[in-house]
Amino acid sequence: ASPEEITITNGCQQSLDLLAKAFVSPGQAVVVENPVYPGALLPFRQAGARILALPTGADGPDLAALETILGGQRVRLILVTPNYQNPTGATMTTEARQQLLRLAQRFQTPVAENDSYGWLGFAAKTPPALKALDRHSAVIYLGSFSKAGFPGLRLGWCVAPPEATARLRRAKQATDLHTDQFVQAVMVEF
Repeated sequence: ASPEEITITNGCQQSLDLLAKAFVSPGQAVVVENPVYPGALLPFRQAGARILALPTGADGPDLAALETILGGQRVRLILVTPNYQNPTGATMTTEARQQLLRLAQRFQTPVAENDSYGWLGFAAKTPPALKALDRHSAVIYLGSFSKAGFPGLRLGWCVAPPEATARLRRAKQATDLHTDQFVQAVMVEF
């Protein structure tokens, strides 16, 4: 990613908050996996979004259900955690990731990929990130050092197309101006 595509954040939770502030208006629909980490819902509820539950099991989100949801109404954003989803622990296959991207493209719906757990896999090779498979600039990638290395160190990032990054940065500046520079320096040194 180029610098124009990166927003440094105080972890994935702030990334979710910035997404909600920058892209969701009251009444707009957001698809979120169900079950999901409860904190993922809070920023979208605060923004007044209509949360649409996407059934998620041991193999990841139910993509047939997603197609039905997307075919029935306009959705502003799809939020998924393709690696070690919280709380199910599911990891989407490469084929499922490609299918999700085809649905996002077909219905012209952006995808927020929460990959805060992606570095936790040690036994097997994790499939490529949705962002790595994205050919249509439909994915906003959220990452964090908090889960894999430093739970108390709140440092993360969003990778998005430059137009989306500009909106995220405006929301970031309105929230806290910038992420703690000392924390960033510690991570650079590490």
